[in-house]
Amino acid sequence: MAAPLSKDRPPGGWASAGGQDLGALEANLRDALTESRQRYKDLVEISSDFAWEVGPEGSFVFVSSAGALGWNADDILGRPPEDFIHEFPGVEDDAGANPFVARHPIQDGEVWFKRADGSRACLAISVRPIIGSAGEWLGARGICRDVTEDRERDAALARAHVRERLTGYIIRAIRDEVDPLGMMNAAARAISRALTAEYAEIHRLGDQRLSEAARFGNRPAHGFGADLLGRAMDAPGAVVSKIGGGFGLAVATQYGGAANGALALWRATAIGGWTDDEQALAESTAEHLGIAIEQIVQHEKLQRLSRTDGLTGLLNRRSFVADLVRRHGRVARGGPPGALVYCDLDNFKKVNDTHGHDRGDAAICELARLLEDGTRGGDLVARLGGDEFALWLDATDAESAGSRAEELLGRVHVLAPYSGGPDAPLGMSLGVAMLESGSAESLEELMARADSAMYASKKNGKGIFTMAPPPGSRGSPEVPGP
Repeated sequence: MAAPLSKDRPPGGWASAGGQDLGALEANLRDALTESRQRYKDLVEISSDFAWEVGPEGSFVFVSSAGALGWNADDILGRPPEDFIHEFPGVEDDAGANPFVARHPIQDGEVWFKRADGSRACLAISVRPIIGSAGEWLGARGICRDVTEDRERDAALARAHVRERLTGYIIRAIRDEVDPLGMMNAAARAISRALTAEYAEIHRLGDQRLSEAARFGNRPAHGFGADLLGRAMDAPGAVVSKIGGGFGLAVATQYGGAANGALALWRATAIGGWTDDEQALAESTAEHLGIAIEQIVQHEKLQRLSRTDGLTGLLNRRSFVADLVRRHGRVARGGPPGALVYCDLDNFKKVNDTHGHDRGDAAICELARLLEDGTRGGDLVARLGGDEFALWLDATDAESAGSRAEELLGRVHVLAPYSGGPDAPLGMSLGVAMLESGSAESLEELMARADSAMYASKKNGKGIFTMAPPPGSRGSPEVPGP
């Protein structure tokens, strides 16, 4: 008797139901596997620029469908990695430096890979070798990520750090010097060393021409042509040129947006040409050098102002006396004799009273030019104050000093237009005091004799010169005869 069918038995029987369940399970497994593969593929593509596999023959057998670095997948497949590798720093493996055939896992190695356009890219590479059941190497697979921009940025930061460090070294060398000449020499030395230059020159711009302010090293026989420096003055950055047996570099220094000098460097061909980083360092250095040059210019200007009379530009009393101390000492030690001449304007008060102080200042400036034109190299000319002037005639005997005094008086007619009236012509009176070689007379005594001689000229009719008697003499100042 047949067994009764259960009310829960599925239509078609139990065998039919089992077959349906198995088919659904297989479908679910296929879907899950497809989803898993897609998920893995998405994650690989997201985490890298391309994935790859190298077979046992050492050639690419798989590359991501999108290719890599401008290459199509077909351009890479079947070719050995060596066809694409530039260099591979930072990778150590028993198969050599080629990470694509690594025998051991590599995590975040680096390799330089050729792009399709011929440029190169730095790739971060992670590799897993494929090992067979018998331990044999069957290939390797891995992923690569383009980190070129990261490495270039890191390299740029490193170069900037080096430039900053070298610039700091140069600035410290300049800052530690107080003397202007020492400052320029220190700068030339520091710049030469920082930039591996065999020779360095620093030029200052004045009166529309460059003049050498400092140098360091062995000057090349050919020197620096005006052409290179001229080009640098008109260029926005460094100018390089092959000069003789080496390479020259020049860059203008600036202050306030205007060129105020130039830096010139040279090195032999064996060292190599100037790199972009070295040119950038030279340009950065030139900026600081331009400030240093301006500081020196201002320092020299202050020195001139402190040493000279503001109206005439002649030495002032303090500077004249300081220089006279050195001249006096040289004569006292046996050097050639000299003459101290005191000069005072005659009837100057009438000029101010009649024409005003501006006209009086013009008369003083005219006398300053007259005295300067009557001196030689080594002489000193000063305005002591008001209408009083002084001269030191270097290496001059008494006869020559008298002749020089007469020459000055012979040109006094240039002062006539400034006179306060025909009854008070503007002129000058001179007093001359000789300092003989080996004299023991003090500077104060010498100045007193010159002053006394000048007042003797005033007393004896003005417009003349008077020779002071020798030191220790009881005689009166001698007025030359007609």
